[in-house]
Amino acid sequence: MKKMALFSVIVTMAAGAAFAQFASGNYFGARGLFTLVPLELRTVNEPADSRNKDNDMTAAVGQYWGGAFGRIELKWRGQNSSMGYEGTLLTDTGTVRIDAANVWLKPLSWMKLTIGQFADDKLRGNFVEGNELPNFVLNTGSADFGADDVIFHLFHGGDSNNPQKWGGAMLTLTPINNLYVGVVLPAGLGGIVTNATEQSAGGETAKSIYSRVQAGVGYWIDNVGIARVQYVGKPEDNMNLAGLMAIWEKGDPYKPTNYKNDATSRVEAAFCFNGVNNMVLDVGVKYFLPKTEELTYLGKPLDLVYNPGIVFGLGWRLRVDNFAVTLLGAGHLLDGYIYDNVDVKNEFSHGMNLNFHLIPSYNLGFGFVGLNLGMDMTAKDTLNGKEIEGTGQTNYGGGVWFRKYMGADCFVLTGFTYTYLGVPGGGKRPPNSVTGYFRIPIIVEVNFQ
Repeated sequence: MKKMALFSVIVTMAAGAAFAQFASGNYFGARGLFTLVPLELRTVNEPADSRNKDNDMTAAVGQYWGGAFGRIELKWRGQNSSMGYEGTLLTDTGTVRIDAANVWLKPLSWMKLTIGQFADDKLRGNFVEGNELPNFVLNTGSADFGADDVIFHLFHGGDSNNPQKWGGAMLTLTPINNLYVGVVLPAGLGGIVTNATEQSAGGETAKSIYSRVQAGVGYWIDNVGIARVQYVGKPEDNMNLAGLMAIWEKGDPYKPTNYKNDATSRVEAAFCFNGVNNMVLDVGVKYFLPKTEELTYLGKPLDLVYNPGIVFGLGWRLRVDNFAVTLLGAGHLLDGYIYDNVDVKNEFSHGMNLNFHLIPSYNLGFGFVGLNLGMDMTAKDTLNGKEIEGTGQTNYGGGVWFRKYMGADCFVLTGFTYTYLGVPGGGKRPPNSVTGYFRIPIIVEVNFQ
């Protein structure tokens, strides 16, 4: 009995020591981010007498990147020198959802294995912080900097829009100084089935899982910058062919909008030049791999070649004393498809999209003031080299903003913006159509990290 009691004391002390070791690395943080738009006023071309003008003036609360809900974010983690865990809860969809939940271990000092739901932005190209009032100056375009990952996509496990698939495992390696290697296997969650007689992987096939592998490498060049390259896989069956067929059967094989997505694997490359004091330039390119489908449609052979094209992004910032200027650019080009059957061959191309923001700012000492001037241009679509009427549009936007910090990571950002909407396809604007938006956004962010 005494031996048993002594053993219990030893085990308890050991467990307490282990817990204390973890507790010493515990962390809890919170973030709140809400946007209030007390006034949004639509401007209308030749409004009809019957138009309900009350609908042209609105107000809203939500997120500045879109959505009807603000965000409360709770983070916590614990760790010792070789193991740890992390959790993040978000409320930006109107319900509580998991944004990160993982455990990790380091079998070697230069090797880390993470299992669960995770997001690793070590190599991410992120210039969003410098884009003040981005989606109020311009409605987000196809390659706008409303998205964080235009320059270089972060490592994450699967589909962030589907919590069951936002998970897996990530292996990161730092075998030498300045080198960072990441490999992600987005295996999904909820895939293991256990009962009295068997335990199986269940759910998704191994072929589908391995087709979504993401692998990348980054290297820091002293006093020069950071070079990154990665491959991001997509499942072979991730093309919306059913949507295409439905469009063709209605007699319109030329505008497969349901087909225009990033449903193919891609290669990304980026370089961040930061070797000059107070200046940074980050440029990235994504090349989506073309895909060919050999199908049978209405009893005839059909070859379909889809090319999602190229996406590029750049961010440049220069600071001189209290003055700073930021230039953001993004584009999507060479996006289209070839439809070839016995009777007809058509080559369709989506118009090139370009999006730019110029953001000068000045530090007043008690806050920051600046401008945001933007342009989003989409060229006309073409069919067999000829422009399609009614396509293509150019929008312009501008705004004045003021940011006041009220703590290390807490601020209020407000301003006044106007977005001018061009006429699709050019030509004369039809009566009773929206020409633009006046907006007064107020963004409040509170961080306790």
